[in-house]
Amino acid sequence: VLLRDPDSNSWIPKVDSTWSGAIPATIIYNKNKRKFYERSFTYEELESELNNLKQ
Repeated sequence: VLLRDPDSNSWIPKVDSTWSGAIPATIIYNKNKRKFYERSFTYEELESELNNLKQ
């Protein structure tokens, strides 16, 4: 998702309170868990994080 907003400081903390606003940023969630990452992933790393969230 791309949001082009000059007032990003107003919504960045609403996405995640620990987010500095740097990209890439990823949120993985389901109905029970939510994880925020301020980093990039390899395919294998992302797959592993998704599998961990399923447990």
